[in-house]
Amino acid sequence: MSKERFLEKEKILLRWLLLFDYTNRKLVSKLLGVSDGALSQFYRALNRSGLISFVRDPISISSSMKLIVLTKSGFERALTINDDFDIDSLVLKRHIPTSMVRHNLAIQSVLLDSGVDAYSVLSEKIIKKKFSNVQVVPDAIIAENGVRVGLEIELTRKKPSRVYYKFQQQIGYLNSSSNIYEKVYWFFESKSLLANYKRIFDQEKWPLVDCVNSRYFIKESSDSDFCFVPSDFDRDKFKFLMV
Repeated sequence: MSKERFLEKEKILLRWLLLFDYTNRKLVSKLLGVSDGALSQFYRALNRSGLISFVRDPISISSSMKLIVLTKSGFERALTINDDFDIDSLVLKRHIPTSMVRHNLAIQSVLLDSGVDAYSVLSEKIIKKKFSNVQVVPDAIIAENGVRVGLEIELTRKKPSRVYYKFQQQIGYLNSSSNIYEKVYWFFESKSLLANYKRIFDQEKWPLVDCVNSRYFIKESSDSDFCFVPSDFDRDKFKFLMV
């Protein structure tokens, strides 16, 4: 591998880790477009340079499954060579929340399978840091044919009231003048979960749902004159897809 190509791959990987905090070798192979075996020397070089380290995947039953994370030096270099982020409040993540690993890796997989690269995506973390006024933050934002799309990945079943609340919040945000994405694509690993969300979404009238202190309650039932009725224009901004 030439020095120029090595530095290009280094910049891409470090940028991806700024976006998502951690990843794994399978995903990096997709990110860089090469087989995992072809990256062994690349990983060793970055590890010896003190830019990345390998930690055990907390949700894997195999101790050999590792996550790739930035070291302090790697984090500082990532910011230096990716100066377009221009976000002073970014900090190095010291702890990996076990409950979020599966979801974080899943959204990375969806993005990479969609052909997204490290320069054409905003992760949830970056969105929150860069756009403090975004009220409904998706898992990621990409550009598709010039249209900004918010991506959501759902891995577990939620109560209908919570689902309706999220849909209503997204519609309200998409119709606002300050929106930074114009459509929402929902991704699912389970066909039954996709069908459940689609069934909820396809109802002609929705209950009007509110949220107080992370508790969701129905203010108006779907039979009420004050229920939520999404227009066809609103519905056309959503897609439901399998990963």
